[in-house]
Amino acid sequence: MRSTRLIAGLIACTAILTAHAALAGTPKSPAQAWQALTRIDVQAAYRLLEDNHPGALPQTGDTAFRTALRSAHVLALKRAAVVRGYPGYVATLAGFADSMGDGHIQSDPLFKPVVLKWAGIIAARRGNEWLVAQEDRKLVGVNVVGARIVACGGMPVKRWAREVIGFHTDASVAALQILNGRWLLLDDGNPFVKWPATCTFVTTRGASRTLRLHWRRIFAATLRHHYRVPTHGEAGFSFAKWRQGYWIAMQQLWYRAGPVIAAARAHEAALRTAPYVVVDLRGNSGGDDSYGRHLADVIYGRGYVDAKLGAEHSHSGCPETYRASAGNIKGVEHYLKLFLRMGDMAGARDWRNALREMRAARAQGKALTGPPTCKDSAANTVVVRSQMKGRVIVLTDASCFSSCEDTLRAFMKLGATQVGVETGADTHYAEVRHITLPSGLSIFTTQESILTGMPMQEGPYVPARRFTFHGDMADTAAVKAWVAGTVLPRLVDFTASPDG
Repeated sequence: MRSTRLIAGLIACTAILTAHAALAGTPKSPAQAWQALTRIDVQAAYRLLEDNHPGALPQTGDTAFRTALRSAHVLALKRAAVVRGYPGYVATLAGFADSMGDGHIQSDPLFKPVVLKWAGIIAARRGNEWLVAQEDRKLVGVNVVGARIVACGGMPVKRWAREVIGFHTDASVAALQILNGRWLLLDDGNPFVKWPATCTFVTTRGASRTLRLHWRRIFAATLRHHYRVPTHGEAGFSFAKWRQGYWIAMQQLWYRAGPVIAAARAHEAALRTAPYVVVDLRGNSGGDDSYGRHLADVIYGRGYVDAKLGAEHSHSGCPETYRASAGNIKGVEHYLKLFLRMGDMAGARDWRNALREMRAARAQGKALTGPPTCKDSAANTVVVRSQMKGRVIVLTDASCFSSCEDTLRAFMKLGATQVGVETGADTHYAEVRHITLPSGLSIFTTQESILTGMPMQEGPYVPARRFTFHGDMADTAAVKAWVAGTVLPRLVDFTASPDG
């Protein structure tokens, strides 16, 4: 416990000293120091987006982004004026980031709370419902596991969820509520939330009851170890024969996906004649969508993929346009060095080209390296047939985001069917970079480019076949049983395959 107290003391000292330097005077109270510190970091986060994010430029035509940025800035400064400690500081920066409507824009505090408050209930969102996933019976007083939560503090649960979870993620996206559902009834000290005294539940037998909540302190480590509720699956990385078809698991679109694609390529002929292939993307929050593209080449044939999607790296025949700010140029220089150290020559080539375009644009006084929008000119009039004879099924959960969504969109254009749980939502902005805010207490992110061949808003993608909402996407055996027993009989024509 001594080390924890020491860290907390260092946080407070850092905050007060930073605020003191900024104000060129001595704060009259610790609260004033925190208010000054929060204001400094809010301004730095605002300038990061205003000076570097493509959406902040009028010529990109993203009125919604610029409006959100102004509104979030005003609200964050208003909150900063009443902050009294570290929890208020964290909530203010988080609220600012989450108001921007893009999960890539984040405020990530470097110090997490050691102690929280809870009422003995861990909530989870399943589909459109909020359920009690776990409980401390002694604290709650009765058994409510599995019960639906319908209201808290007299507020409908959907409204309450948007209010409280909005300080942890973009609460307008269902998938992000699923991933952050535990915060529904966890008090992290946020001073801008009035925690409820009661909640109303509907039990598994259909009875409605309102319970008084008894809030108590609990160590965050205890919650992690004893009350962990999975919010998504973990596909892992594998290529395997599964029943009459194949199961391909890629939990991330990164270097670990390479051997999986290589294994699929080694079985290319058998893969293409199988009655079905399941591409398992559970737990996949993105990475580099070229890995998804390479897997598609193996399954469908490169000619067909190019005809449907355009040449690789073309984003449907449209260029990637960067905002050529000084900060973004430094960010791309960093990524170029990183990819060279990793030995990823293809990635390094892309970063080198981006860097050359950005420097040229800046030298000419241009804010962007190219047009902010693009009409797809890569349509291929040549008819190319798919080499895949069977059905391709893409399995997603709530964690699917960014390049995972790009990969899913590409596969669906090629004819695949999505099953599982709906994905997150994304925008056409890409290439994330981050800075440490002046206090040294948080990291804040921006984006550097526009994928001009993508829609301004992407997702959420809703599956054609939904996984049972009261089930657990982390339970691989249950998921595979569901695919075998529910999905395959409805989607696959086994009589068309010699293995049927």
